[in-house]
Amino acid sequence: MKRVLAITLVSTLSATGTFAAELSDATVEKTLGIAGVSHTAKTNTRYGQTYADVAYKIGDKGIVTLRIGNPEQYAAWKQAMAQDASPVSGVGSDAFVVNSFRSVCASTASSAVCVTPSALHGKQITQEQIVALVKAAL
Repeated sequence: MKRVLAITLVSTLSATGTFAAELSDATVEKTLGIAGVSHTAKTNTRYGQTYADVAYKIGDKGIVTLRIGNPEQYAAWKQAMAQDASPVSGVGSDAFVVNSFRSVCASTASSAVCVTPSALHGKQITQEQIVALVKAAL
């Protein structure tokens, strides 16, 4: 099932011109200094736009969610969160953090990502680690 989701994710995002990628469990483990990470990927279509959410967890407890989209979606995300967003350094000139969720979002010419820590475990994950995950995904 995980393989089918990954193939669907790659096929869908390649068709939309998005080149960001889901992170390996090993990359998340190394960046966060934890072990036992697994993930599931799900493609979503809203308002005519297709994006993917990749949920990373240990057992049944969520750690972080990686949202993968395109630059147009990034612009919409940024506009929707404008009142709760602040610039964030270290990941590109237009990157921002959504303060209430601690999500860090960034884009390139061909892709966009947001990394959101779990509400339950978010305080254990630093902004530097979130930024590192965003960089790894781009």
